Amino acid sequence: MMKKEKSNLAKGLIFSIIFLGSFFLFDKNAKAADISSTATGGAWATGSSWTGGVAPISTDNAIIVSGATVTLGAAANITNVTINSGGTLALGAYNLTASGDFQNDGALTAAAAGILTMTGSSSQIKGSVSTTFKNLTINTSGKVTINTDTSVNRDTKITGNLEVASGKILNLNQNGANSLTIYSNSTLSGTGTATVYSAPQELGGVMNLASPSITLTDGTSTIKVVTFTYDITAWTWWGGSGSEMHMNIAGVTYGTDANPTNVKLIGRNGNATATFHYDLGGNTTIKGNLTFVSADSYPNIFLSTGSYNLAVGGNFTLGDNDGSNAKLYSFTGGSGTLDINGNLTIQKGSAETVTFTGPSGTGASAFTLAGNYSNTGTFTNNSGTLTLDGSSQQVLSNTMTGTSAFYNLTIANSSGANASDFERTSFNPSVKFSADATVNNTFTITTNHVRVEYNSGSTYTFKDINWSGGSGTDMLYFRNSATSGTWLLKVTGTQTAVHYVNVSRSDASVSGGSVITATDGTNYDANNNTNWNFGSGGSLSFDIVDSGGASVSSPAVTFAGKSFSWLAQQSTGTLGTSSQKLRVSNSRNTKSWTLSIAATSGSGALWTSGGDTYDFNGSAANGRLQVDASGGTLTPQTNCPSTGLSKGSATYFNQGVTDSITILSATGSAYTNCYWDLTGISLTQDIPASQKGGNYSLNMTITAS
Repeated sequence: MMKKEKSNLAKGLIFSIIFLGSFFLFDKNAKAADISSTATGGAWATGSSWTGGVAPISTDNAIIVSGATVTLGAAANITNVTINSGGTLALGAYNLTASGDFQNDGALTAAAAGILTMTGSSSQIKGSVSTTFKNLTINTSGKVTINTDTSVNRDTKITGNLEVASGKILNLNQNGANSLTIYSNSTLSGTGTATVYSAPQELGGVMNLASPSITLTDGTSTIKVVTFTYDITAWTWWGGSGSEMHMNIAGVTYGTDANPTNVKLIGRNGNATATFHYDLGGNTTIKGNLTFVSADSYPNIFLSTGSYNLAVGGNFTLGDNDGSNAKLYSFTGGSGTLDINGNLTIQKGSAETVTFTGPSGTGASAFTLAGNYSNTGTFTNNSGTLTLDGSSQQVLSNTMTGTSAFYNLTIANSSGANASDFERTSFNPSVKFSADATVNNTFTITTNHVRVEYNSGSTYTFKDINWSGGSGTDMLYFRNSATSGTWLLKVTGTQTAVHYVNVSRSDASVSGGSVITATDGTNYDANNNTNWNFGSGGSLSFDIVDSGGASVSSPAVTFAGKSFSWLAQQSTGTLGTSSQKLRVSNSRNTKSWTLSIAATSGSGALWTSGGDTYDFNGSAANGRLQVDASGGTLTPQTNCPSTGLSKGSATYFNQGVTDSITILSATGSAYTNCYWDLTGISLTQDIPASQKGGNYSLNMTITAS
């Protein structure tokens, strides 16, 4: 017995020495053992599945050889995993934790609950074939690098840093129902491409992917990011306390004109300190709509363009008009251009903060808008220029003053139609202001035929103005929104040009404003304007013209012929016919005038035929002439009204009493820069009894004064 015990003791001492030696060697070289599977493999934890008869432990490297299948039957830990070509690792429903690299040159299978957990401080997922996991967990204080095309069908959880190497692809959550979770102080980054197929559930760290870094897809559409090229209404980005998500939108074109693509930037979090940052990484075109929306109470969503250009083919909507929750939406333009082909809506609920900062450029293409503008948040002009360049009517509404004033505003939209009178008949404006507006620097309109409607009673405050139409047929048109009242105008700075402007119902007498200098003779006073100086230029003239408007060189009126009569009789004629129209033209600032007729040689003139005469301004017995314009036809120039004009009543000449008769007159409510044609004036001459026959004539002169 003693001998046997001694033998056992000796065996024990020998084992102890071998163990210590082995421990000493491992510690000195820090090298895991390579454990290869048998040719057929088997259960991971069974020694017979591995050469040497011992299953690998956490400090070993597991190698699955060609032809072998090794199946996990319980959770296991390992350092490195290598699946050779032709080999298979079956994770089943269990978790394999690797502290080193995972290399797949063969095949990997797993059940829905199967997980690969990577814990190494500088590890890789690599191999010569693409790898698909059911679930992937990164739990490291360092970094795990994706160095082969990799897919995760279900949940991805990141604690630490997961980086997608250049040229590699990471597809996440491909069954479209599970989650991406990035925990606090963790990142998903890299210069490769990541594809996310379902909404992240929790974001406590930073997602910072440089372009082209991530592709988001709904399972049928794939786009670069973060450059959403389709409507991502199903996406919900969660953010924990203090978390940030930075996504770089790649510079590409999404959608086509025939098939426009919509983009929605969505944030969701349960904490007001989480932020979602979207930044352009290149010039970007979105053919559809761009919308900022929220799926929760406290999203803080930011989009910045920096030096890149952004073009939106549809509507741009910032904010969701939530009146209950303290949300924050912010767009910041930079030195690049912004082109919106639809509407721009900046909408703020009572508890929200919604801020739109325009691009800083001052050129005509720096910031262009083709649709309507509405702002209930804050518009920061960034000392830039907004150009309205639509091809149909644009409406500007809500807040456009104070901190939301424009810096430079240019209107290049020439759609619509002129008024057929000096009010609003047939008027269709290019641009409608429906509220007060302020332009802190220059309001420019230099495109022909621009038609602007200003809201009646609203105040429009402009520092500098540059209003210049091209010609009398290419004028700018300013109209009030109603046929009563006025729109209020305050110009405080330089009037670079007021040229070929047709304006009505503008009151420029607002305190602190200047007189509008419109004295170059090209502008059109369409009535009811205050504190506009149209100057004393222009002219008042009269002519008799034919049907084509050409001057008639020798106009004449022929009375009806009469036979000799022992009794007094009358003869009638018509002054003003289709071939001899009386035309009065007024382009002066003075609106009142009178058109009258009198004998050329004065009150002593007579009807004369050779040596025979009779009166035109006597009595019924010895001859008198009556002029009656009341039944005449007055035809104004196209787009000019007859407002303020009155035709003369039936009146006889009476020597020394009525030597001149008014045919037509205009009051101060008449219009200028117009002409009017008058025809059909009745003339009646009393002829004395026994007047000797002859061809009588009387020279008359018509005068506009």
